[in-house]
Amino acid sequence: MRTSIITVSTLLILVVGCGPTPQVVEFKAKVKTYTEESRAFAKLLETGPSRAQVNASADKLMDLYTHIPRAPGELKSAAEISRNVEELKSQVSSCPELIRRWFEFSGYTLDSGKAFKKINERYEQRIVDIRKTCDDIEAALAK
Repeated sequence: MRTSIITVSTLLILVVGCGPTPQVVEFKAKVKTYTEESRAFAKLLETGPSRAQVNASADKLMDLYTHIPRAPGELKSAAEISRNVEELKSQVSSCPELIRRWFEFSGYTLDSGKAFKKINERYEQRIVDIRKTCDDIEAALAK
């Protein structure tokens, strides 16, 4: 029978080697920050913000998005997270135009009433969609 001696340093190498790679840690941290800021953006949208506030927040989110690295291949849910992050980017980037149209139609009456109602429904749905996508991303990060 053959026996092996495992030293403390060998054991540490084995244990440390089991954790996520630095690329996975960085990716998850940046996606988490992007998701948290997107939730804050959705909350801002509920408060009746100015166009300038929406534009500034959307620009901040776009900047955060550009710093998210490509999903590491060893991450099990990489494709799902990437797809949802792209969806979230699309949802957020459409908000400045949506809020512009909301302000444009909110000052009118009668004839624009139906258009305003439709835009308002899209605006409210966008808030729901952003939160749902954030939930999906957080669930995928936890896998």
